[in-house]
Amino acid sequence: RGSTESSSSIQSTLLRDVRQHEPDAWERLVGLFSPLIYDWCRQQGVQAADAPDVMQDVFRVVFRDIGKFRREQPGDSFRGWLWTVTRNRIRDHFRARARQAEELGIPVEEELLRLAIHGTLHVIGYEHPEGEDRDESEMYRRQEELLSLVLNHPPA
Repeated sequence: RGSTESSSSIQSTLLRDVRQHEPDAWERLVGLFSPLIYDWCRQQGVQAADAPDVMQDVFRVVFRDIGKFRREQPGDSFRGWLWTVTRNRIRDHFRARARQAEELGIPVEEELLRLAIHGTLHVIGYEHPEGEDRDESEMYRRQEELLSLVLNHPPA
């Protein structure tokens, strides 16, 4: 319990300093919460290449709206507020991907399914090996086969 109070006190001080636009405080906040936001993005199916862009959007909103965060109810926390901001930016990311797919003539359902498969692969622990050509990856071939099967033979 003591470490929770200490952590909460440190976080309160950090948030106060961030609200006062102290550059060192902003750097500490970004350093402290970047790994968490990245993990949240990946857990929600954001591809590794896209996660930094989503994170940047999250921090842009945090910078703009930090003054709106309040602990008004028991259980209110900065982490909970940050999750809400992150979740909304992730939704925006997927909406943008769907619009891009539509503009390119790719059926939205196909793009969403492709994103869902990528997200599922991350959740089960598969990451595309660095330096490996995607066309040569057995997992990538299986993923494309699965996508093809689902798209060509939808459930009745």
